[in-house]
Amino acid sequence: MKIFISYAREDQQIAKKLYHDLKNFGLEPWLDIEHLHPGQQWKSVINHVIKTSSYFFALLSSYSVSKKGYVQKELKVALDLFDEFPQTSSYLIPVRIEHCMPLDDKLQEIQWVDLFPSYIKGFKKILSALKVELNEYQILKLEHEEIKEKLLKNSNEVNVHKFQYLDCFFKWNDDNFNEKLDNSSEIKMISIANLPLLISNEDNYKKFISRGGKIKCICLKPNGNAIKMAAMQSFSYEKLVNENVIKEQISYNLNLLKNLSENTTHKDQIQVKLIDYLPPYILTILDQEYSHGTIIVTMNGFGHHYLSRPCFALYRNDFSFNKEKSDSENNWYKFFVDTFENIWNSPECDFHFFTDKKFETTDDYEKWVILALQNQTISESQIVEIFNKIDTFKDDIKKEVAIALKDYWIKKNKWGKKGCSKKQWLKVNKLKKILVEE
Repeated sequence: MKIFISYAREDQQIAKKLYHDLKNFGLEPWLDIEHLHPGQQWKSVINHVIKTSSYFFALLSSYSVSKKGYVQKELKVALDLFDEFPQTSSYLIPVRIEHCMPLDDKLQEIQWVDLFPSYIKGFKKILSALKVELNEYQILKLEHEEIKEKLLKNSNEVNVHKFQYLDCFFKWNDDNFNEKLDNSSEIKMISIANLPLLISNEDNYKKFISRGGKIKCICLKPNGNAIKMAAMQSFSYEKLVNENVIKEQISYNLNLLKNLSENTTHKDQIQVKLIDYLPPYILTILDQEYSHGTIIVTMNGFGHHYLSRPCFALYRNDFSFNKEKSDSENNWYKFFVDTFENIWNSPECDFHFFTDKKFETTDDYEKWVILALQNQTISESQIVEIFNKIDTFKDDIKKEVAIALKDYWIKKNKWGKKGCSKKQWLKVNKLKKILVEE
């Protein structure tokens, strides 16, 4: 379903927003600044796209209805094509972005949609006109944006400054976050069910991954007990968010992460772990070790609750190693960094493997562990995960895993005392006890 977007140059910003929003809902919008390549004969390309598109969106403003230029030629081509369609067709959709009246008589006879005063309401009407079937998660996303739009417009009801950091976490196309992403090399997240940063910035994350950026993300287990607890706490104003919606959120976002992993250039670039309990807050940590390190903290909740939850940001250059600040203030930045590391390294935090192979039983997983160790097709982070879980294996399997780990570490020169760190030597001694070695 290709959608041609026609606009005046002065309205480029909202044209780009509409383009990205349509794309985020699985549609195929076409915008000249996104699709035209150097060397192409742009006039013939545009004419071809208009004629082969399923829909033509005419963005109307005081600029587009009054100015001379190619935007009028685009509209003329579309109107001529529109005459060939049956009267029930919605090929040409006028989209007003401000109060204005189209000068063309034919255009005046076509029902338009307004993206003002509420962009979200207008966008929902567009999706309805295109007969887009939304899943429950996509509906929730639209409702989130609509309510936030109302709140942020009324400064008497909400402290807009307080929500600036919130927008950095939740807004679909947030320039501040994109700028931070462009200048970061590592991101750590405790995102529970939602990954709003990935939903809104998938293209930016692909660029981030392609230049070697690293992601560590903690989510809820899709089929864990914590899902039931989350559903009990998930009142979305009058509507209860049920288990299936949360499961759909998790599956949707794990799939996004899997898609991103296909662009990785080395092992451990994207790592995901799953937990089966509800942390008290959502964390996003960007470049924690650098002077520009940033931590965004939002209290935990589901549905629309994030709009009323405390949200704040900590900056390393403000809160860490600042001699003018008290120890308690300096410790906050470190506290949230340590919180992530403690959860990440906990034995209860399981790796999520991006593989088409599904482990239906514990036996299947144990067989995969031994095979992966023997064939050396495993990352260092997965080795740590397996070692942390070794006591959970059955005795006979535990011995096999210990033997496989021993062989792996011998090949990596991490078995003898001379080649080991203190931490590694403790691991070696634990395996020796399992294998009854001196």
